[in-house]
Amino acid sequence: MSESTTSEAVSFNLHRTPLELRQLDRWMGTQFEPRKGKPGKVDKPPYRVRAGEAIIRADKTDPDNHAPFEEAAAAYEGS
Repeated sequence: MSESTTSEAVSFNLHRTPLELRQLDRWMGTQFEPRKGKPGKVDKPPYRVRAGEAIIRADKTDPDNHAPFEEAAAAYEGS
């Protein structure tokens, strides 16, 4: 898999997400951001997307930042 070099939108079909994955409460959001010091390259840092909380950049290893699939899907659809 090659690394993306643009910030073009990515299409994602939420309804095709396997049930086994949807049942995990380990979902986070992401967005393309320019990579510092690397023109034309992007990073995809994790964001907390829990309902009722601000969407902020967050540590993906902290379970307090993880959301159920439904909350992550709602944040995605609202973006």
